Amino acid sequence: MHASATELWAWFERIADELAANYDTPLTPLAAELGRRITALGLWWEVGPDKDGGLMLAISPGRHRDRMPEVRAVVAAAPSIAGWTFHAGKPPKLWTRMVIEVDGHRYDATTWRYVLSKYADGVCDIVVEQNNVASEHVRDLAAALIIEGILGEDARWQRFERIEAVHRLDPAVDMKGTSIEHLAAHLAAIQAS
Repeated sequence: MHASATELWAWFERIADELAANYDTPLTPLAAELGRRITALGLWWEVGPDKDGGLMLAISPGRHRDRMPEVRAVVAAAPSIAGWTFHAGKPPKLWTRMVIEVDGHRYDATTWRYVLSKYADGVCDIVVEQNNVASEHVRDLAAALIIEGILGEDARWQRFERIEAVHRLDPAVDMKGTSIEHLAAHLAAIQAS
C-alpha cells in the first residue's frame, strides 16, 4: 500500500470526530484537506450519512474501473472508528427521490425506464430511456450516476458492460421498458435465478 494511504488513515483518526461534527458543511478546511489527501492518491471521495445511521467515507476510483483493486486496498487499511463506515467505491444512495444534478441541471429519474440485455456470465448491457434529458452529452453521465446511485459504484461496474442512454427506447423494445426504480430488484432476481 502507498505510504500516503497510511498517512491518510493516521490523519483521519485524529480528525474523525471534528469532521463528523461538520460533515454537511461544504468546503470546510477539514473537508478540503481530506480532499487533498485522497486526490493525492489519484482517487476521489464522498462523505455522507450511512445506512446504519452513522457516517461514511467512500473512496472512489472516479471513472477508472481498473483502479478499483487499489481503492479496495486503501479502504482495507482503514482503522475502525466509532460512527464511521468506509466504502471501496460509492455505496448506493439513501434516496427518498431519485434526483441528480449534472452540469447545473437537476434531473428527476423516477420517469426513466430501462431495458437489459443479459449475457451468460451475468454481465448486462442496459439502455436507459431519459425522457427529460435533452442534451446528448449529459445523457450517458446522468445514466451512469443514477445506476451508481441505485446499485453502488462497484456493483455498477461488475454488472454492466455497457450503459447506453437514449431519449426514447427503440419501438422494438419499448414494451419491455421497466421503471428505473425497479432496477436493483430486477438485478437481484436475475442473480438469484
